[in-house]
Amino acid sequence: MQLWKRLREGDRIAFEEIFRRYYQDLYRFAVNFCGSSQLAEDQIQELFLKIWQRRESLADDVQAIRPYLWISLRRELIDEKRRVTRILTHPDHSADEFSLSIEEFIIRSEGKELQKRHLERAMELLTPRQQEVLFLKYHEGMTYDEIEEIMSISYQAARNYLSQALRTIREEVGSSNDTEQVLTLLLLLICLP
Repeated sequence: MQLWKRLREGDRIAFEEIFRRYYQDLYRFAVNFCGSSQLAEDQIQELFLKIWQRRESLADDVQAIRPYLWISLRRELIDEKRRVTRILTHPDHSADEFSLSIEEFIIRSEGKELQKRHLERAMELLTPRQQEVLFLKYHEGMTYDEIEEIMSISYQAARNYLSQALRTIREEVGSSNDTEQVLTLLLLLICLP
């Protein structure tokens, strides 16, 4: 990829282009992953600072910048979670503090209270991994191959997580195999800010 090569050679314009092109998607991913907009911004800034400082030693065989950035950011967020968990000794802080935020998936519009309750209950039943695959697939529009690479799971595991998540949502919504209703709810999830 030409843009990546230029970045590795110290081209500030290429670096800025990569930042502008991927920042918003990275931000949404990070907020949904950790539940904190401030932490998301900080970790993205930290990631790009490291990329710039270490540009000459970056892998030169990067086939796609997007998955590379997602994997790197996910690692940054997990490392930060571990660091904070080690520092915090207060019993009110749990290790799950930075799991995917269910509130990010709740439908907030008036007149949708019934759907909101069903969806909230369904999301609570999902594991953090199922939530993450659901977010990456439907909100970020990623392929199973990209999800596999970002989450360090197999292609089949990504499909299984998504299938299990959809089944749980379908059962909770009570749609009795009404895939259209489940997909409508997922589209509402995708459209959340």
